[in-house]
Amino acid sequence: MRARFDPDALAAADIYPGGWVRGADDFDGFLAPAFADLRRFYRSAAAQDQAVLLAIL
Repeated sequence: MRARFDPDALAAADIYPGGWVRGADDFDGFLAPAFADLRRFYRSAAAQDQAVLLAIL
């Protein structure tokens, strides 16, 4: 994921506008740990044969 992380492209695409000013620090300090937590969550749900509902508002 880190190799494909492009904060300039995210900003240009208006994905969380203004949120990518720290560049690589955003990946190492926020995105990578959050993604690891999310993977653990989904793996745990799958191991327990549980469904996950996602709503983006």
